[in-house]
Amino acid sequence: MRKPMNRAVPEQLLDTSNSEVISTYDSMLAAHHAVDVLADAGFDVRELAIVGNGLTTVERIAGKLSYGRVAISGAFSGIYFGAGISLVAVLAGFVQSSNMLNTLLACMLIGVGIGVLLAVANYAMNRNRRSFTSFGGMRAARYDLKAPRGQIAAARQILAEHAVQQH
Repeated sequence: MRKPMNRAVPEQLLDTSNSEVISTYDSMLAAHHAVDVLADAGFDVRELAIVGNGLTTVERIAGKLSYGRVAISGAFSGIYFGAGISLVAVLAGFVQSSNMLNTLLACMLIGVGIGVLLAVANYAMNRNRRSFTSFGGMRAARYDLKAPRGQIAAARQILAEHAVQQH
């Protein structure tokens, strides 16, 4: 299982100046597979790095915003917020166990009202800035798998043997 990238990594851990490229891949998934192959072969992968080159940002437009869409989104956010508040109230002992369901429903209903109100007010105040929803991320043109200079030959041999076995 892979962990998400941590943004609070010390700069010296990201330095690859003493490394060379073992191989280059068109996707991050292919680079991860190469690391898995090396790890399965007993290679010390702690010194490896995957370096994305040719970075671009991609933003996909998901749809147009409207008061209705914003209100529905605010309602769902409010439901979750209300459920969280009721959970805290129950765990803190502010609510008797016989009233847990009533408290949950009341907090969720209040959360829906507040969520819709805040979402619609925010949309009304910022309507001219952005009238669509989107999602996006970073993409690289290629991914270099790098290792310290003394480990390059061994890593390349393992990957070459794996490629031969696959064909």
